[in-house]
Order: sequence, then structure tokens, then C-alpha cells
Amino acid sequence: MQALEQAVTLDSNFAAAWALLSMSHAFIYWRHWEWTPERLELARSAMERATTLQPHALETRLARGYYRYWGFRDFVGALEEFDAALRSRPDDAETIDAISLIQRRQGRWAEALATIAHAGDLEPRSVDIAGQGAETACLMRRFSDCARFADRLLRIAPDAVDGYFYRSLTALESRGGATAAQRILHEGLGRSNPRRLLALAWWLFLALGAPEDRDAVHSVPLDAYGSDTVAYYDAQGQARLLGGDSVGARPYFDSLRAIVAERVRRRPEDEVAHGTLGYAYARLGRRSEAVREGRRAVKLLPLSKDAYDGAFRMSDLAVIYALNGQRDRAIEELLAVLALPSPISPGLLRVDPTWALLRGDPRFQQLANQPLPAEDH
Repeated sequence: MQALEQAVTLDSNFAAAWALLSMSHAFIYWRHWEWTPERLELARSAMERATTLQPHALETRLARGYYRYWGFRDFVGALEEFDAALRSRPDDAETIDAISLIQRRQGRWAEALATIAHAGDLEPRSVDIAGQGAETACLMRRFSDCARFADRLLRIAPDAVDGYFYRSLTALESRGGATAAQRILHEGLGRSNPRRLLALAWWLFLALGAPEDRDAVHSVPLDAYGSDTVAYYDAQGQARLLGGDSVGARPYFDSLRAIVAERVRRRPEDEVAHGTLGYAYARLGRRSEAVREGRRAVKLLPLSKDAYDGAFRMSDLAVIYALNGQRDRAIEELLAVLALPSPISPGLLRVDPTWALLRGDPRFQQLANQPLPAEDH
């Protein structure tokens, strides 16, 4: 960001730098790191400067597309810009990657996976594209495809923490199950940055249940999580809970609640904050408040508005019901979530202690042990 600002200061006619600066501002807004009208205005201003200078340049079209995508969830408008950029440069992998992201948001998952595979063929050494493909395939529960993308990622960058994370998720759904998944994660600890891998996949380390993994998560400091303080407090709370220290876990879950409650106060339309607040309430035993916030998150961002994030909000609500011990509601939500691409899979249901209160229900067991759909190639 600083380098781009210096570039446009030195050369106010540097259209590509203005376009990249716009995308940087829009991304900060999109990720809710600074979800403010002022940040969005910075993205708009830089985008319009690029448009004035070079309206038909590929970088300018990408900036306009991402401004619509990240600023307003205007997927149709963003796709128009990305398609126009692709017509000007049909073999541009970055543009093809952007199109795949829109296709996911529109619920066009099979197209998205094919599109990202095409981008990977054009840029076989791209870490970002390989990681994007692994994530897309895992959400679709196409685990053999996920494994191929993750393996490519690790061939490109043997220390890539994402590669070990996605490879472990695929192993969890294999015959090796939790043992195979744990082996891959431990391999990653030896070959990548262990603190980064633990901060990324802490919940999976905890779900697999080894005491040494719980202790490892327990020891990861706050700065390893970067800006994601929510994940830090959740990880610390869950590590203590699984170690039998429910009293010690509570302050961490309450800190989590305090952080996201402030976000909700400042940004009432922030669906992620509402969902996370509902989760924090559930961990603290405040059941009615938990459900209220979880439902609010789903209402703010339904699948019809965003098929990618909408599925995460539905998953949050399923977790809330499960932690509340509301079996019928939890299983009803799980049925819906497992019928579409989402972060929940049968293998995770089998190992994640989040679902402990549902384990005695035969309906839950059926969901946790259902076969995965056949994959077409």
C-alpha cells in the first residue's frame, strides 16, 4: 500500500498504480479490516483516477470489477468488467481467477472449479490460484480435486501452510481419517512455519484430539494470528475447554464476545460479527441471545445474496444450535448445509468436539457417516 501511494505521488499519471491502489483499499474494506465509508471512498477515488487515465486497460477494468465486488457485492457488475478484461487478454490468469471468485458467489460452483483449473493451467506456478482451487474443491467436498490442488501448492511452495491445511482436510475424509490428517499436519509443522500453521488450522489440531496438539495451540501467541484476534481468543478458550478447564476457558470466550459485540455496535449490518457474537453467546451459555444473533447473520446475508459467505453464516447457526443442545434445529440446519458447498463435511462432524452434544442422535450419526458424492472427471 505504501509503495503504491508513493508511486502515484511521484507520477500522478501512473494508471496501473492507481488501479492497484484502488484494489488495495477495496480489499481492506471487503475484509472488514476498515469497513468504513472513508475507506470505500479511497477505493472509488483511485479507481476513477485510473479510469480517467486508461479506461480500457486490463488493470483498470479489474479495479472497477473489484470495486463493485468488494465494495457492494455487485457480482453482475463485477463480472461485466472481468469479462471485458478477459476479452482484451484471453489468457490472463489473474482475470480468469477473478471470474471464478464471482462464480462461487453466484452459486455456480462447478463452473468456478473449472474456471480456476483453467487459470491454474495458464499459471501453473501460482500459489494463489492453487490455494484458491484447493479451497473451492474442499468446500464442494470434491476431496480428490482438493488434494490435487493442495499437492500442486506444496510442489510450488513446500512451506505453504495452506497446502498442509487442505491436504489434511482431504485426508480426514479418506480411510486414514483422523490419523492421516494428523500425520499431514505434523509434517507441516516440521516443513513450514509452525506458528503460522497452528494459527491457521488451530481448530483442526484441536478437533483431532491429541493432547500435544492442544498444548501446542495453547502456546501460540496472539501476534501469530495477525489481525485475527477473534481466532486467538476462540482457540485459547477451546484449548482450555478440551483440557478440562471450563473455568479458565470462560474469560477467553467473554473476551471474544466483547470484541465482536463492539463490532456489532459500530457496524450493525456486519453479518460476520453477528454470527461470531452468536457463537460467543453460545459458548457462554446465553442460548436465546446466541440464536438471535445467528439468525440475524443469516438474514443479513442469505444464500440468494452470496452463495459463498451465506453458507458460512448457515454453518455458524448450525454450530450455535449444536452448542445450545438444540438437536432438532441443529440437524435441520446441518441437512441444509451439507446439501450445498460449505465448510462442514462428514469427516469434520465425526471428529470436531463442537458437535459432541449431537453424537448420541442417530440422525447425526447418519450425516456424519454418509458417503461423499462421486466425483466426475
